[in-house]
Amino acid sequence: MLRQIYNIKHFSIVNIRTISNYNHQLCKDFNDQLTRQSFKSNASDSLKILETSQLPELLHGLSIIKKNDIESDTLAQVFKKIFDLYKGDYELLQSELIKSPGFKNCCLMLRFHAPRMSPNDLVTCLKVLVSLKLNSHNKLIQQILHHIKDEINDLSIHQLAFVNYLLSKMEKTPLVSALEIAIPIVFNMNISMQLDHDNPDELCKLLKHVTESNLKISKKSVTNILTALTLHGTSLSLNAAHNIIWSLTSYNAKFIECSDIVDTLIQNCIFILNSNFNEDNFLKMQSALVKLTKKFKFTNLSTYYNETFFNNCVKHVINYDLGFNCAYRILRRLNDINFVSYDLLNYIDQKIIENHTHLSTLKMRYLMTLISAFSTANYKTDNWEILKSIILENPILLGELDMRGPILKFIVELLSLDFVPKIFFDRVLEEHFLAEMLNQNSSNNFANFPQLRLINQALTLLYKEHNVKLPDKMLMDIAIDAIPKETALTNDRLINLLETIFGTGTIQTNVQTKHGHLLEYVISFDKNQKAVIMPCKIKYFEDLPKSQIQSVAINFYMRKSSPINYPTKLRGIMTLRKKTLEAIGIKEVDLALHSLELLPENEKNGYVEREIRYVLEN
Repeated sequence: MLRQIYNIKHFSIVNIRTISNYNHQLCKDFNDQLTRQSFKSNASDSLKILETSQLPELLHGLSIIKKNDIESDTLAQVFKKIFDLYKGDYELLQSELIKSPGFKNCCLMLRFHAPRMSPNDLVTCLKVLVSLKLNSHNKLIQQILHHIKDEINDLSIHQLAFVNYLLSKMEKTPLVSALEIAIPIVFNMNISMQLDHDNPDELCKLLKHVTESNLKISKKSVTNILTALTLHGTSLSLNAAHNIIWSLTSYNAKFIECSDIVDTLIQNCIFILNSNFNEDNFLKMQSALVKLTKKFKFTNLSTYYNETFFNNCVKHVINYDLGFNCAYRILRRLNDINFVSYDLLNYIDQKIIENHTHLSTLKMRYLMTLISAFSTANYKTDNWEILKSIILENPILLGELDMRGPILKFIVELLSLDFVPKIFFDRVLEEHFLAEMLNQNSSNNFANFPQLRLINQALTLLYKEHNVKLPDKMLMDIAIDAIPKETALTNDRLINLLETIFGTGTIQTNVQTKHGHLLEYVISFDKNQKAVIMPCKIKYFEDLPKSQIQSVAINFYMRKSSPINYPTKLRGIMTLRKKTLEAIGIKEVDLALHSLELLPENEKNGYVEREIRYVLEN
């Protein structure tokens, strides 16, 4: 009986527990189902946040969301949305955004979701955080970088290049440095398998990220990208052509060596720009001009020089009548490489005549560029006298002088255009100002002293009637004493060439004039026009015998002495120097060295002799 009671009791307890556990499991399953439904509902609701176009509204909504209310891929979209709206919100400061409760909550949720994010979402979030200038030592950024490190083999070459670009914007940390070492290795391993030759837009993006971040990939990988783009020939889009030029001419693209592939690719892109210049956006065209002229200026490689494109930039401004400011921007870039466009100068002249304030209110550095362009072209428009009077109205000539600016060069260029604004000249050439300027720019005196000598020569020999204050005699003595340091300009090959024509011992080198000129090569001829052998070295041209002897100076000038697109025409400064020599009775033969080098060897001697004898006889 007792056993039966015990068994009944035991059975009851066991079954009660079983029933209780069963009910508990039912409740748990029901609650989990409710939670999942709630999560899905909240996750769905969270997507609605992305529909707002107002950043404050978005941040407010994000401040009350919990980490379980949003999925990881949605969170990546939220970060992208925040940044997109922030870029268009000019009132909210970056510091205010980072400190906002909504953004802080997003960062907390990101720490929770990061381990479950796809590599693409991790890169998206990293882009936003880096763009908002969060410190690379930040725990959240370090966490994302750690996850990217773990997923590095799953990143595409485009993602690798972009991550490397982001790393280049960050402060160095051990993790950043480790990734910078690992990324090029993985990139080089995967490029042959992942490079999509048929997608030029993606290839352009890849090239952009590689060059902007200075990604140290192998030459083979670089060649693969460039070859893939080159194979598209001139069928690339106008936008792609602009992007390629921008990438290959950027400062960080120095590691890409100039080659036939680079040359072909650049020429293809310039061809596309030239074919579409009427439809092109002016700002993009100007940007391409800036990049090409800068690259050409510092490399002197013909790859980046294209007269047709430069002239098309000018035509674009004139055809669409874009006005003085746009014309000036083009002029400034062309003047950087001594490229002359008479059409552009005439257009600017026309715009100034229509509105004098373009010139009468121009700042000094802009005025210097404008005068430099006219001087480089050695050109004065029909309205030049009017332009001179407008310049004299500009208060900048009476304003504060910048001692570190190229003031002496500016004065020389004004003189080359027969423009002598006395008040301005007197201020610059005042003894104390001039001495202080030369002292502050002592590292540049190799250029200052020849300019100072030319100024003194022009004011003394050509413009004496203007009564401009001459440079202090002591300063002039210093400038003239510097001439021997400049005498390493003579070329033994040119001396040999001249002696082959006129005989050994007939060539005097580095002859000075008592006005401070330096003549690199001088030849004297008797009355029968036969070159004379001088018994000794002559220091001053004035010491050469005058009776029955005629002497000429030979100037083998470099490309910088002439406009780059008019190699046989001297710049204004060179013409000014020539005028000062003529004023003291010296004939000078100007020979373009770059033109001479293009001639066959058997024609060089005849060319040089003809040019010298022509000047001698005339």
